[in-house]
Amino acid sequence: MTTQPRIDSAWRWLVGLFSEVLNPLLIIWLALFVCLGYILTLLMPVRIEQWTALLGATLLISLAGLSLRFWHLWRAGAYRSLAFEWRALLPMVPLLVFLPMMLAQLSSPSHQLQSHADLYISYVHELLYRETPAESVYIAGYPANFYWLYHALLAALAQLTALAPSQIAQVLNVLAVCSSFYWLSEVIVRLGLAQRRTMRLGCLVMLVYCAVNLTGALTLIGALLEDGEIPSGVRSMLLPGADRRLHSVLTKVTEPSTSALGILCFITALHICLRFMQGKLDRLGLVLLSACVALSLAVRQSATLYIGLVLFGGVALSAMILTFDKRPGTRSLGLVALSGGVALCIFLRTYLVLYAGLALAIILSVICLVVVRDKRARQLAASLTLATAWPWQPRFLALWLVGSAGLTLPLLHYFSQFTSVNQVGVTINTYSVYNNQMLFTALLLLLPLFLVQTLNARRSQSWSLYAIQVSGWLALLITSLLILPNDDQHKAVFYVSILITVSALLALQTLEVYASGLVSIAARWLLMCFVALAFAKVIFVTHNINLVAAGWRFAYDGSHIVFLDGPIGGERMPAYDWIRQQSPVDAVLALPLSVHYMEQVMHERRSYARPKGFWFTDNLADYPARVAHVTQLYDKEISVQAYQNLVLDMQAQLPGRSLYAVILESEVPPAIMMARRAQQVFADAGGAHVYLLNPEAAKA
Repeated sequence: MTTQPRIDSAWRWLVGLFSEVLNPLLIIWLALFVCLGYILTLLMPVRIEQWTALLGATLLISLAGLSLRFWHLWRAGAYRSLAFEWRALLPMVPLLVFLPMMLAQLSSPSHQLQSHADLYISYVHELLYRETPAESVYIAGYPANFYWLYHALLAALAQLTALAPSQIAQVLNVLAVCSSFYWLSEVIVRLGLAQRRTMRLGCLVMLVYCAVNLTGALTLIGALLEDGEIPSGVRSMLLPGADRRLHSVLTKVTEPSTSALGILCFITALHICLRFMQGKLDRLGLVLLSACVALSLAVRQSATLYIGLVLFGGVALSAMILTFDKRPGTRSLGLVALSGGVALCIFLRTYLVLYAGLALAIILSVICLVVVRDKRARQLAASLTLATAWPWQPRFLALWLVGSAGLTLPLLHYFSQFTSVNQVGVTINTYSVYNNQMLFTALLLLLPLFLVQTLNARRSQSWSLYAIQVSGWLALLITSLLILPNDDQHKAVFYVSILITVSALLALQTLEVYASGLVSIAARWLLMCFVALAFAKVIFVTHNINLVAAGWRFAYDGSHIVFLDGPIGGERMPAYDWIRQQSPVDAVLALPLSVHYMEQVMHERRSYARPKGFWFTDNLADYPARVAHVTQLYDKEISVQAYQNLVLDMQAQLPGRSLYAVILESEVPPAIMMARRAQQVFADAGGAHVYLLNPEAAKA
């Protein structure tokens, strides 16, 4: 009799601490760090010591504010009625399918260093050893043209914990995925798709998060039936013509990148929008909303675009339609006009029909907005439930607006600064076969149900259900027209899939509840099939990630990465160790363009020129000359005079910097380098030699 009250009390503390403090802390802390960190870089050069101090200060500020709020809620009895029940753990059971992948992420260096690790970790080294302004890791001397504030965060954590940057990146990824699961569960419960304390809730969370390329498991089954064995490689999951990078969201959130944080920001913003439309938004929701926008703007700008245009745009547009006329017929007309215009934009190639469809959608939407003029004010107050949705004091609203603007607006300068290096940006293509095919193949099983829910939402009395459909159509429209540098618009499909899947689940729920017996049974079976496909896809992708990781062997020496074995040559590894330990931290290393990309993280120094990658070397005037310099440097046929002129040209590119090269005996014999009067500073028995190309810079 005395044990249960103690268990209930401990359970209330755990639930309250997680939901009110620890879970919001991740977004608020990171957002505060990147905002204040960039403002600090505008005032002074920032070294790793300042980054680390800022990290601790922002953590303490965020933790103190959230803890104080939780203490007030606890004293007010907010969790007094909460009691422990074993069913509360049921939603976690389906999510255990992610546990093997997460454990591997946290424990295995080979898992932590997959896919683009050279890019992310090189930026961490840039900020760990050198002060701002940060330079590009692809071509030394140019400003950073990547979202380097995220890497400043990793560098500060690496300095504070003495862990490798790749380890810290994966810890953040796991935390972001777990936090996304929590906010997704809140979205699903608020929409009435599942009850708390049920396994259905966990299954739907997994389904929504992994909805991209749901046909992947079917493709594998087809290959098994045809060839008698399941093919290896995640790209074997794709339909013909599908984007090769849209096989699964899991491969994105296991990279040492910001994909998991971007998805977290979008899901959190979706939850806050639902709370606002249901009249349940509080002060913490406003703070979280600002944090989502700021954090996504710093680390994943495509998430900011979809939060602003898709979520906020869907809320605003649906509010206007519902406010200015509550008659179902006009609301139906507005939704049909929007969906019809978007469908024309996506599927029709004729420019005349495209623009005619857009014009028709605009005209019909305007008609919907002005059809009942004399009831606007009263309906606006009724539809937006301002009496319950805005219970705060004007002083807090003013403080929130000023604080959000003051912290977020500098990030617009940050974004424009690193995109202006290459003069790249977002463009619009009125008809992109690639985009439309990408959307269709990635969401094939869900789009029919999305259309069904569009028909259901025409007469919906719920603002949130109506807004989900409007946001879904806006997301399809924007993704169809959007062209990002390096065709990176595939990353936006992960945000679109969340909205489309939620809408499809709403359609299935309607069919389950209101349709006839056979249709209701079919809807239940279809939902179970979707969940089974998601389970199978998670298991297969995890297996493939393990197979890829098994081909590499890495270890850590403190925060340094040590290569043990893998599909790259290890001849230069002793030379990289010497460079890391003996060369100046601002030294520049000229490596041949043929080296494996993973070798770039071993030396922890700036690169004179790396092979062309993504858009980071586009529109840079000096890049072709740098490539030519590196090619000549490793050419044993050039004359001594040509070599000396080459070194002078390289010095002119980076005056005052120490220039090093790691040259194998098989590339240029030491005798030739001696004839060129190159200064050898390290020689390894394995054949790797380190040369200081400009000794006078080192003496200076």
